[in-house]
Amino acid sequence: MISTEILVKEFANVFTSLTKAVQKTALSVQQPENSDSTALVFISKPQHLEQVRKNPPAILILKRPLQNPLPDSSSTAVFECKDLSQAMHAILPYFDWKKDLQTTSQKVMVDIHPSAEIGKNVEIGSFSVIGPNVKIGEGCRIGSNVTVLAESSIGKNTILHPHVYVGARSIIGDCCEIFPFVSIAADGFGYFKDADNKYQKIPQIGKVVLENHVRIGANTTVDRATFFETRIGEGTKIDDHCHIGHNSKIGKNCVLAGGTMLSGSTVLGDRIICGGATLIGDHAEIVDDVLLVSRAVVTNSITEKGAYANYPLEPMKDAHRTLANTRHLTQMRRDIKAMQKKLGLDSET
Repeated sequence: MISTEILVKEFANVFTSLTKAVQKTALSVQQPENSDSTALVFISKPQHLEQVRKNPPAILILKRPLQNPLPDSSSTAVFECKDLSQAMHAILPYFDWKKDLQTTSQKVMVDIHPSAEIGKNVEIGSFSVIGPNVKIGEGCRIGSNVTVLAESSIGKNTILHPHVYVGARSIIGDCCEIFPFVSIAADGFGYFKDADNKYQKIPQIGKVVLENHVRIGANTTVDRATFFETRIGEGTKIDDHCHIGHNSKIGKNCVLAGGTMLSGSTVLGDRIICGGATLIGDHAEIVDDVLLVSRAVVTNSITEKGAYANYPLEPMKDAHRTLANTRHLTQMRRDIKAMQKKLGLDSET
């Protein structure tokens, strides 16, 4: 098995030499069926080798072991690896053209408060607002139309894509990435009903803390806490269109797929995985190493690690039984109706 470090080092050398060999024609990542002499192709299935054998790529990265013979081409650089996802993680940054489109040649109407502290090599796009006493670490990239309000801090090498909102007193760690139209530290949803049955707002005076290496997808909201903090742990990845309610705490290295919704004061342990459209009720606490299958609904705390599904929530093995039984309900209903008729019973009884 080739380690990630060796793969990156060798790939860098091959990438440079092959780019020169094709007269600076840009190499591109392609599917096996679109392979040609300027392509990089990832392959995990033996049948895909037949496609690249007809038009050998410049670089071929294989998930080992593959039994079929490799393409017979001296112009193809071949790498083998055990984990194709790890190889993609190491190599695809060479092809990430989006990084070149983050900034513009001229900055228009950038409003940076005199008290703000901006680190070295920070890029700030047009129409962005940086409030009083904000601290932005070195190497950060702030897109256009971004708002960072008073006394917030952003760690080193963090990326805020265009149209991100960061409310006052937020803390964002190093190497985070926040995608467009994310709201960090808008007020939490806190109200009470007075004697006249009118809803009155409870001031939300807490903050939001994102630890290092947190990723938050587009159109997601993370509400500020009522008193203290809403916290997202190091290495956690949150997909698009999610909601993190006020006072919630998410542990380290969790993954929340699209549409996951956390009510207020929810506590998630480390390494939690939430499938798409998972719903978690307020004040629920979930221990480490829990998998919630897509569209699971959590209304009470989960105290034992494992996989869970459905509403009402049940362990995965029980969920499989429930699904199997559900398929028989129509026939069971017909059988019961036939029995009632045969016995001369009223179907309403």
